[in-house]
Formats: sequence, C-alpha cells, structure tokens
Amino acid sequence: EYISKLSDSSKNLVEFMSKTIDDFQNFFNSNKMKKKFNIYECIEMPLTILQPQLKVANIKLSVKGDDFVINGLENELKQVILNIVNNAKEALIENKIKNGKIDIDFAVVDSQGIISITDNAGGMPYHVIKQIFDPYYSTKKNSKGTGIGLYMSRMIVIDDMGGELLAENRDDGACF
Repeated sequence: EYISKLSDSSKNLVEFMSKTIDDFQNFFNSNKMKKKFNIYECIEMPLTILQPQLKVANIKLSVKGDDFVINGLENELKQVILNIVNNAKEALIENKIKNGKIDIDFAVVDSQGIISITDNAGGMPYHVIKQIFDPYYSTKKNSKGTGIGLYMSRMIVIDDMGGELLAENRDDGACF
C-alpha cells in the first residue's frame, strides 16, 4: 500500500513537472486556453512538491480559506504559487528563522478572488519591495537567483489572469 501511494505521488509529481516544462516553453505563446478550476486544487499541487523541503526545514505550512472557482490559466497560476512559496521558504532558511511559517489564505472579497501568501521571515526593506518585480532583480546571494521568477509571476497574474500581484510587509514577514 505504501509503495502504491508513493508510486501514485511520484507519477503526479512527474506529470506536474512535465507540464511545468511545457508551460515554460509556451510562456510567450498567445494562444493559451483559459479554463475554470478550483483555487484549492490549484494551490495543492505546488505545495505537494515543496512539502518535503518545508518539512526538512521545519517550516509550518497553513492553507485555509473558502474555495472558489476561477477562469484562467491553472498551470501558470500553479507556477506563481510555487515560486512565491519557494521564495518564502528560502527567506526563512536564509534568515535562520526558528518556528518558520508560511500561511496561504484565499477568499472572495467583493467578487474578487484573493490569495495571500505570508511568511514570518522578517519582511523586506523598502528598496527591495520597490524592485522585487523588476526583471533580473534578485536579493539572492552568490548568483542563486535569476531575478525572473517574480517578474514572470507578475506577468502571469496581470497579463494572463487579469489580476494584480502585490508585495508588502506585514507583522513579522512579507505578504504577496
């Protein structure tokens, strides 16, 4: 039973990674097809990929909210979520935060679907917040970052999904 579950999980992961490669290859393709999908299911897959890394780093993950349906590009939104949660994980590790946490909340407010991803990694300086979505801007040391992840994420959310992607400091961390 354990092997069967592991096999199914591995198969799903490989399929997701294959779709990720296809999505990256088709990023600038204008013939993308939007479809309706549940936001909870969209959030779930990227977290499945990151969960083992979060567990090793002792980072607590909380996902809550009222599920809603959105019409858009599901795989691209998965990439955005994967990128932001991975950045939060890296900030928590780099800043050596004990009891690290990442909270993902989602809800519909005034007919707008909102997804908030917050961490307790200490936040970002003002000059970083101003540049965080610029192409090739990276805060990662030793060339570990390309500076295109958040830039592409913002393009996906704004250009492909018709939404907004904002960053701000809240309490003891960053919120996207």
